[in-house]
Amino acid sequence: MKKSVCLLLSLIALAGCGEKEQKTPEQTYSDLVIKSLSNIIIMDQDKGIEKTCLVTFDIDANANTSNTLSEGRDEVFCGKVEAMIDISNTPRPPNSLMVNGIAHIRMEINKSDLYVIER
Repeated sequence: MKKSVCLLLSLIALAGCGEKEQKTPEQTYSDLVIKSLSNIIIMDQDKGIEKTCLVTFDIDANANTSNTLSEGRDEVFCGKVEAMIDISNTPRPPNSLMVNGIAHIRMEINKSDLYVIER
């Protein structure tokens, strides 16, 4: 699990090589949440099918941010997934990411690392 997360973070870092661009507050916040993937706790049930899921995690900015239970959804490949994400070192999301107090963060995660609760 940690290897795939490290690999994912390495790929994200490689994709950012070259010219430095100014990041928006939304990009900065999303980067902080993606960095917290090193602390993600996901139960794995479905090894063997390796697909990449673009999952949207809903993070409640008003909740206790330590180990926030987040439900993500990728309708195409993954169904509904759940994960514990430690965002305790992450500041409150920028207002532009918020919808009714919830920030929506999209990230790619391997299907074999996800706990699927429904399809």
